[in-house]
Amino acid sequence: YLTYASLVASAVLLGLANAVYHPSDYALLSAHMEESRMGRAFGVHTFAGYLGGAVAPAIMAALVTTVGGSGALIAAGLVGPLAALLLLAGNVPEVPPHPHHTKADGTRAKQPSLLTPMLMLLTVFFMLLSLSNAGISSFGVVAFMNGYGISFSTANIALTAFLGASAIGVLAGGQLADRIRHHNLVAAVAYAINAVLVLIITFVSLPAALLIAIMLVAGFMSGVIAPSRDMLVRNAAPAGAAGRAFGIVSTGFNFAGVVSPLLFGWIMDMNAPRWVFGTSVVFMLLTIVLAFFTEPKKAKA
Repeated sequence: YLTYASLVASAVLLGLANAVYHPSDYALLSAHMEESRMGRAFGVHTFAGYLGGAVAPAIMAALVTTVGGSGALIAAGLVGPLAALLLLAGNVPEVPPHPHHTKADGTRAKQPSLLTPMLMLLTVFFMLLSLSNAGISSFGVVAFMNGYGISFSTANIALTAFLGASAIGVLAGGQLADRIRHHNLVAAVAYAINAVLVLIITFVSLPAALLIAIMLVAGFMSGVIAPSRDMLVRNAAPAGAAGRAFGIVSTGFNFAGVVSPLLFGWIMDMNAPRWVFGTSVVFMLLTIVLAFFTEPKKAKA
């Protein structure tokens, strides 16, 4: 029988299991993908994650209807072992030891510290990126309904447009990331456009069609940033330490995931639904400012 305590314990175990994923996937991509296609590789990888997030609610809803809540949880839990079997069957190569990790006599060399100012800055950058989108994706529907008098169906269409366009934007951003040097400028320009669009949504009551169109463009620009964001981390990581570097900066996402429900939930409790979008604009502006300081020195050389 499910209890609240067992759900909390399961969530802790799921969090620990998920903590392995992001450092490992980026380490594998960095080690085995051609440099000329790295941005597109990050883009396709992130797109697959966005696609999974987009279809998961509908699949889970269908499972709850057909096999009940417990059956839906069991089915979701089986996805993990299936993914593991795919990795084993696909013979995914391991990350080879980097030459810098061993000395000439075969002993292990001292590893460079990853607590560098640039990686700490990128951790904050990741946190602000997540906070910029968290309010819109998690509280956008209820904010539209309570603050704008928009119907539930229209609000859901607007959010779906935002999330769907984000996934397409990631693929476009991967193409762009392979063709440019200054990845931080991509983030700054894309989020400047986003900030203007979301600011319009904050203060202007728009017709449904125009609101959906603006959410579509904002979602696309939000997705464009993702591959360039990942390239910034890869360029800032010491040689052979991409996995550890991504592990550090991903804590920015995790921290935002803890803070954002409390922050945006409090905004809704204060009966200020338009400030779900207004606060997102503030985080976008902070992201733009920080972006100008996130280009690693070796990328500038």
